Amino acid sequence: MSTCNHSCNGLCHALAAIKQSERQAIALCEEYIEVCDYPDVRVLLSEIGEEHERMLRLLEEKSRILEMKLRTLDDIRESFL
Repeated sequence: MSTCNHSCNGLCHALAAIKQSERQAIALCEEYIEVCDYPDVRVLLSEIGEEHERMLRLLEEKSRILEMKLRTLDDIRESFL
């Protein structure tokens, strides 16, 4: 884990890692869906993939909001230096 000099204290790196993990989970579900020939399993894998996609969208949205807030905090901090 790397350190961060910004107000986020490394949270931005953690969110990036989690988003990457969600992308990998989506890709894995898609891979298994392609080779699976059992309909119920395909449906389940599809639903799991959709949940990971929803989580990824949520993480991206929250990351953008957090980035704006933390950038403001960094600007305020830098104005005192």
